[in-house]
Amino acid sequence: MKDKLKESIDHLLSLKEGWDDADAKPIQKATIDKALSYMPKILEKIKELWDLELKVEYFSPVQDGSIDIELRKDPDYHILFNIPPEKLTPTYSGQLTDETTHYYGDLK
Repeated sequence: MKDKLKESIDHLLSLKEGWDDADAKPIQKATIDKALSYMPKILEKIKELWDLELKVEYFSPVQDGSIDIELRKDPDYHILFNIPPEKLTPTYSGQLTDETTHYYGDLK
């Protein structure tokens, strides 16, 4: 695991309820494990959509207890994967910034 990814996981695990100074939920270890288990599907989906090979360097916390995984290549490609807690299905959305092409769906 890359250092940036490990640091972001350690940061997520340190977040307590209300980490956003409001009502944000803590990020559970099970959600992090779920995100890590989805990494092959995420990379496969990026290859399928854009024929790109990207690397994930960090995870970001979301107020509802889910995790966002954002990937970019140059300013032209952007895709965001959201890994929700519990048994909810992860989703993705993205776009090519030089076009009006948008992508969205789930990772069933």
